[in-house]
Amino acid sequence: MKKKYWFPICFIIILGVFIALFFQYYRANFVKKSDFINRELPGFYDINFDSVFSKEENNVSPETKEIVQNYYRYFWEGNNLSGSFIIAKGNTIIFEGYRGLANKDRNIPITSNMPIHLASISKNLTAMAVLKLVEAGKLKLTSKVSSILPKFPYKDIKIFDLLTHRSGMGDYGAYAETEGWFDRKYYLTNAAMLEMFAKFKPKPFNPPNTAFDYCNTNYAFLALVIEKITKKPFPQAMKMIVFDPIGMKNTFVFQKKDINKVSLSYFNNGKIVPWDFRDLVYGDKNIYSTPCDMLKYSQAMFSKKFLRKSLLDSAFAGYSNERKGNKNYGFGFRMFHFDNGKKITFHNGWWHGNQTVFVHLRDEKVTIIALGNQKARAIYSAYSLSSIFGDYPFEIEDRDSLNVKVADTLSIKMYDLITKAKKKSDSLKNIKYHNENRKTKSKDTLKLMKISNDTL
Repeated sequence: MKKKYWFPICFIIILGVFIALFFQYYRANFVKKSDFINRELPGFYDINFDSVFSKEENNVSPETKEIVQNYYRYFWEGNNLSGSFIIAKGNTIIFEGYRGLANKDRNIPITSNMPIHLASISKNLTAMAVLKLVEAGKLKLTSKVSSILPKFPYKDIKIFDLLTHRSGMGDYGAYAETEGWFDRKYYLTNAAMLEMFAKFKPKPFNPPNTAFDYCNTNYAFLALVIEKITKKPFPQAMKMIVFDPIGMKNTFVFQKKDINKVSLSYFNNGKIVPWDFRDLVYGDKNIYSTPCDMLKYSQAMFSKKFLRKSLLDSAFAGYSNERKGNKNYGFGFRMFHFDNGKKITFHNGWWHGNQTVFVHLRDEKVTIIALGNQKARAIYSAYSLSSIFGDYPFEIEDRDSLNVKVADTLSIKMYDLITKAKKKSDSLKNIKYHNENRKTKSKDTLKLMKISNDTL
């Protein structure tokens, strides 16, 4: 090489090294580590929350705000519920409330930053992590689970079957209680669950993809699939794929090291629910979060960058149609079809004293989140707020349908409130309410009343 080229080449190399060192120094000294997101895995990156919703989609009427505020006053404060609640339309938070104690012994209050066990809502986040891996070409819905987890004993069960609860497998918790299958002096883990299934090979109740049978085992195995594909522990994989990219700063997968620092759960009499041997299994449960974080997650799902449209649409499709009915299940989403053609998409949860609600109204861009840490079925009343925003024939549930002790004046107050609001705004014409005997309720409403019992 001629000498006349040496100087410019050396200059470019030195300049490149200098720039690299400068950015390394700048990152180490002037930028918080939390501002950087590890993009080693596929994830829900680059979602601009300010541009997801239109001005109209963010608009909320004063009458709607009044109804929600009074709902919280009468149902949450009136029933002395413990937990956190948020409802939003687009980016507009209509109302949020926090009450009760995360730890009664230490007098730690529930605040906006206090994570609460999501219970089975965790399945929804697990499902979306799986779909992100599918979108990235790391996994196929048609992949056989045994091709990913060699010890998995059922050769014909596919990823699709796990996502939709159509594998036919039985509950891992029940099997672990079978004498000789697992020593319950120890915590059951996902890995130990796989070893148990591999050793005893319990016979499925149905052949795969022939019937719906809601079962925690499906999503516990999906967590192992995520670990195998990403080569990361499930808590780390979820942090990299879901939590960090979306900005869910107070959300994490529970591990044994967290036992002494998480919010606790309580029976309805206020006594603490003790830990049991199933409390380290994740994927089906064990994600802790806040309403604000879950709102960001729900808002992200409205973004075109969340998943490609066809894949996201498949999550909201129902796949169990062997029997006629209004209920169905997609990928981590429950759905309830009404006779008028409307469909509500949601997931709920119940684990120990935690009872939870996550409603994601696609048409109306509405999110409803209720997280309780002291057992009370009144938490599920949050579903009925859907009827404020669209033609969902839910009724604001009365004290009999909730099976809780509420003053008789509660129903009268809610009726008066909604009647007053309906006179103010035609947009609230879809709200329905009465305090009649349960036997007189419509077919849709009777089915709604069963959601709390049938779909946890």
